Amino acid sequence: MWLRSFFVLLGTCNEDGGQMDQYLVYGEQYLAVREAVAKAVLEGTVEDIEKKCEKCQELEYFIQGSRYLDPKPVRDFAMALVQNRMGELNVHNGRPGAEHVLTELTVHLATVLLTGTEGVLTPLQQLGLTPNNMQRPFIPTMPEDMLAMAQRVLTQTGGLQALTWYSCPEGHPCAVGECGRPTQLARCLECGAVVGGKNHAPVRGFSAMGLQRGDLTRTGHILGDPQRRDNPDSQDTKNMSLTPFTLVRLLTHLAMLLGASEHPQSVQQIIQPPVADPCGFLILHLLKNMDHVTKALGKGTDGTVTAIHLIIRSILESPQTNPWKAFH
Repeated sequence: MWLRSFFVLLGTCNEDGGQMDQYLVYGEQYLAVREAVAKAVLEGTVEDIEKKCEKCQELEYFIQGSRYLDPKPVRDFAMALVQNRMGELNVHNGRPGAEHVLTELTVHLATVLLTGTEGVLTPLQQLGLTPNNMQRPFIPTMPEDMLAMAQRVLTQTGGLQALTWYSCPEGHPCAVGECGRPTQLARCLECGAVVGGKNHAPVRGFSAMGLQRGDLTRTGHILGDPQRRDNPDSQDTKNMSLTPFTLVRLLTHLAMLLGASEHPQSVQQIIQPPVADPCGFLILHLLKNMDHVTKALGKGTDGTVTAIHLIIRSILESPQTNPWKAFH
């Protein structure tokens, strides 16, 4: 617990004084460390480096020699945090407040991924710490092959043979019933392109396609443009309740942002279609995540951020005392 308190303490060193200290979720032990540091700064003295850290140089000496910050990746992370060498997660005055919140959450998650041993953390640890190992696996909460799912359901209900399958100009599947030739216009549910036709003639780009064989769910991050996250295919919760699903997706994107800050090219290869700026892309997705989680929890912004910090903190607790493990 002290190690985590130390980490989150470093994460607040550059915050504005009027901002809520979300790391108080670590309770009395963190509060004691924070107050000791504040007292040391005001008095200009450092009596015990384990408790009172005045300057970055003294913090660096502590990091290098502390038995609490082991193994080496933990020390390296602590040093980068103190020296503000976190890549795209660096603290700077020009960053909007909402992005500072995301940085705090990412740093908090990083401490858990670096020190956690629970098997459920493995996908997030791979995404955040060694993203080069995640080039081909399926990413948590990504959309499944909706066409394969629809065809399975229709096969079970006997309705598959009554449909003729088409694709919109962007390749998204659509179905036409009765005679199988379109008689009216509509919009693709995924991209908004014009689909259908008139007088049994399909509009340009609306093409017949054969029955798909097998599940073509893609690996990697396949959500695409964050602005289309409200589309039906992006809202499939895979039979999970909405709140835990949105939280898992948020944690997935936080882990990917952590990975992109250190290994941008590896994370860039995970994202399909490709994007030029993986960190900027993931920040936009995280802002959408925060909006979805806020709505799912029914709380204000501060309450939502505090709840997420509490959830991240709870990941390291034993399964017997952690109700969130029931969602995994």
